[in-house]
Amino acid sequence: MSLNDTLKLASEHAAEEHQKLIRDRLIQHASDTYGYAATYDNAVVIAGYAAFFALWAGAASDIERFARLATVAIMGISLILYICWQFLQMLTRQRFEHKRAGIFDHAADPARFNTEWIENEQAHGIAQMQVMRFWPFFFLPSAVLGLLAGIILAYNALAAAFGWPQLTGQM
Repeated sequence: MSLNDTLKLASEHAAEEHQKLIRDRLIQHASDTYGYAATYDNAVVIAGYAAFFALWAGAASDIERFARLATVAIMGISLILYICWQFLQMLTRQRFEHKRAGIFDHAADPARFNTEWIENEQAHGIAQMQVMRFWPFFFLPSAVLGLLAGIILAYNALAAAFGWPQLTGQM
């Protein structure tokens, strides 16, 4: 093999390794971003649902029956969408955690263990990116419905306090 062939082969190998490194870092970036966003999302959303239902319970006797039922129904749909999203994420995580646990069966063979560990991590990162494609279809309706229920509740609470007309469901 000539020096030029060796250099060309080394260059091609370096380019392949660089592309693999970029892909791995992209997967890691998506995984990190997803993890941080999920933690923040869970805290804010859970606190939001808890606050809504606490406010609803406090104002329920002062607002019209229609407004109470409408806000609970709208917030209920929002909550169902949120729970479905969390369930989808949990299924994805558990599938790869189960595979990860099986990799420890090969702990005595470091090469196989490391190869399978890396492959599982890459597959998990790719699966998370695929699941994230569905996020807007859960998050946006859930957020819009949650905000709508909050606005209806707030308006009716203010209407009760200031003697404005409340939403009754009748024209």
